Amino acid sequence: EVSKAVAAEEAAAALKAEETQAIKDDAQRDLDEALPALDQAVECLKKLKKEHIQEVKALANPPAGVRLACEGVCIMFQLKPVKKNDPNNPSKKIEDYWETSQKQVLVDAKKLLEDLMDF
Repeated sequence: EVSKAVAAEEAAAALKAEETQAIKDDAQRDLDEALPALDQAVECLKKLKKEHIQEVKALANPPAGVRLACEGVCIMFQLKPVKKNDPNNPSKKIEDYWETSQKQVLVDAKKLLEDLMDF
């Protein structure tokens, strides 16, 4: 009776261990894929200078790639976008991260560089 209970617990534990190992292996594959991108991003970030950020801030109508990068930074730092009327459909609102970037992210280039490196 006891040996049957122990055998059942052993089987359940082995199954859990197998499932756990599968999760671990999957996470490791994802990590192995992500780390080179992280290393590359850090190297690019090290090349970024205060003058580059000031140049971006001065843009009245930045290219889509700049807007996307600023949106990503806002999201990273959990900054909310400004809700504006959609120029293509005035009955709808769009989220404008560019205005948030100009007012909260790009204000202090030195601090932004530090915050990005510390992230």
